[in-house]
This record gives sequence, structure tokens and C-alpha cells, in this order.
Amino acid sequence: MRVGSALQKLLWYGDRLGARDRQGISLLLSGSFMTGVMDLAWIAGAFGLLRRRTWARPLIVCVSLLEIALGLASGKAWFGLCTFYWAYLREGSAGWMMVPLWLPFALDVAHGALLLFGHAVPPLAAAVALSLIALRGRRWLPPSPLAEWLAPGIVMGLIAGQLLWGFFGAPVQLAAYDPPLRGGARLVIVPTLDGEPLGDRAAGTVGVQFIDREIHAMRRATATYTNGVVELPNIGAGKFTIAFAIDANPANDLGRNLGMAGDLRSGYANVDLVDGTAVRKEIPVYRIIRLLEPEDTLKGGGTRRCIALHSPATFTWEPIPGATTYTERIERSPGFDLGTYYSDGRVVAKHEGPQTTWAAPTMPPTEAPDCFKLTIEATGMRTKVATFATEGTDYVWDGYYFRIGE
Repeated sequence: MRVGSALQKLLWYGDRLGARDRQGISLLLSGSFMTGVMDLAWIAGAFGLLRRRTWARPLIVCVSLLEIALGLASGKAWFGLCTFYWAYLREGSAGWMMVPLWLPFALDVAHGALLLFGHAVPPLAAAVALSLIALRGRRWLPPSPLAEWLAPGIVMGLIAGQLLWGFFGAPVQLAAYDPPLRGGARLVIVPTLDGEPLGDRAAGTVGVQFIDREIHAMRRATATYTNGVVELPNIGAGKFTIAFAIDANPANDLGRNLGMAGDLRSGYANVDLVDGTAVRKEIPVYRIIRLLEPEDTLKGGGTRRCIALHSPATFTWEPIPGATTYTERIERSPGFDLGTYYSDGRVVAKHEGPQTTWAAPTMPPTEAPDCFKLTIEATGMRTKVATFATEGTDYVWDGYYFRIGE
């Protein structure tokens, strides 16, 4: 299904795909081909073993070693994904999974079971196969000549190099996006805050994110917020889902994911653009809350980590103009250290009020790899006016992750 979807987009919408999307599809297709070769090698090895062919031994050994090597090379991600899928199946967690936008994927129980099987079984099966060959191989098969080891060894070595390069070394620039296709459409965005036009309550550069709903390709553009609107002329026609952020805080920039503390960020909205026409659309925005304690998120954080705090943990944030109520929520985030950054939806603690400081209830120590996730939202007279988000050198999160130490 993945390969078919990628090929369809490459053949039908190739002229609309950017460099980032083309590279992602190329890596997917080459990786799928290589894993297909490995699967055929497994089948051929099993057939040769049943027929007592001496070439079955080197084939099974080489493909098993490759499978285990790939598992070890991506061990943390492999174990984290298996943990994630198992937690979803066991608890029915409302988890989610980030994948390239040109390959949409919704996780349900059936997908969770299939992916758990697909990720967990191959390395374990390879280890069993190697053990059987080592213990019983001499009884089952005559000795294999050196020439029969060369071909599978070379092929599997080339496959290992290609897959490891695609996994670790491919020059995919995650923060680099192609600009929107130029055309004859004009988009005018009118930001609103708490149900009213934003007007002169903000100023600055605007980063706009376009997601083409037909090919699921992401592009970005920059504009300026002036006279209460964000105007984007000469945009190519298409069906887009857009989001944007206004660099309203001069103390930082827009970051990598549309806004940092103090900036104004929108939600996602659909717009359909046709050449020769203009579209004017009101889109609500909300401010990104700046956390002050236990650390300042004005300019984001460092590398991804789960901060150790003492219970009861106290959180303080910067007041939001126009906010009447703040809602703080702490949820479980199992498997954080294994790379599964998600919340399972189980609320551990919740509070609402006008205060900008919250002392969370006493909680027991958290054992690795689990963490907690704090989210904060601010409500104005009518709607949401702010939410917490932060980013670092290798993460973009909509919550603050922490664990309770001894």
C-alpha cells in the first residue's frame, strides 16, 4: 500500500512534488526494493534447506546477519516502536505516529498488530535461524564451498550499505521546504484572536505552511503581517491545508515549526485556490505560552530530554493578555526514553483557574522509560487565546515532558 501510494503520487503529480518529497519517495521505493530482496532470500533459503542444498546455509546466514545488524543499528527506534504498538494494543491508547506527509497513515488496532508483528518478528526470527544453523547445520547440510558464500555476502553487504545510508546518512533536510508553486491565485488571510480581528495587536514576519491535500506535499512561504492581513499573491492553484505564525515576539524568531514563545500561531484551515481568483479567509490565531519555571522556554530548549523534578512540581508561565482562565493538564507519556513521544490520554492531574502558577499534586517517582506530559491552554472571553509549545535542536513538542525523581 505504501509503495503503491508513493508511485501514484510520483507518476500522477510528479511535476508538483518538491525536492524533499521526491527524495522521501525515492528512499521509500529503494528501501522497499531492498527489503523485498531480503524477503525473497528468506524464502529461497528455506526452500534450499528443505532440498538439502549447500547454498542454503550461506544465504540464511547472510540474510539473518543483515536483519540482526539492521535491528542493532536502529535498536532504540526498533524497541521503541515495538513498545509503542504493544502499549496501543494492550491499553487502547490514543496514540499517534508521525510519518511523511506524502504518505498519510492512521494507526488503529489492526495496523498496530500488523506493525508490531512486522517490527518485532524479523530480528527474532533471524536470531533463531542463526542458532539452528549453528547447532544443526552440519547434520542437515554438507559443507558449503567458499564460492557459495561470496554471492550472498556481497549482495547483502550492498543492501546493508544502501539501507543504512538511507536510515542514517541520506541528506534529508527536515527543515527545508520548497516554496509554493507560483501561479495566478491570490490568498488574503485575516487573523482573528478571541473572536475578533487581530488588527494592530501584532506585527512581524509571517511563516506560512502549505500542505497540498492531493499529493500530501508540504511547502512553506514567508510574508508580512500589515494592515491587519497576510497577503500572498501569485500562489499556484490547488487544494491546500494551511497554517501560519506571526513573529510577534522580537526576543526570538519563528523557529522550525511556525512559532516560538510569545508568537502567534494559527490552527489548520482548508483553502481551495483557482488561478485568476482571490480568496479572503479569516483564521483564528493563539499565542504560544512562555514557560518560566522550572525552565524558561523563550528560545526553546536543547536536545530532547525528560526533565527530572521533585514532587510536588511547580510550574509558572508568562501571563497572556486577555486570558481569563488557564487549564493545566498532566498526562502519562509511556516509553519516552525509547523514542515514543506520545501521550496515552490518561489524565493524571488537571487544574483550571486564573493563576499563572500551579503546584501540581504530589506524584510518586517515575521509572524510566516513562514520563509525564504537561499541557497548558488559556481561554479568553470567547475562545482559546494561547497554548503551550516548545522546540529544541531535535524536537518540536506541544507539551513539557518531565518525570518525578526520588
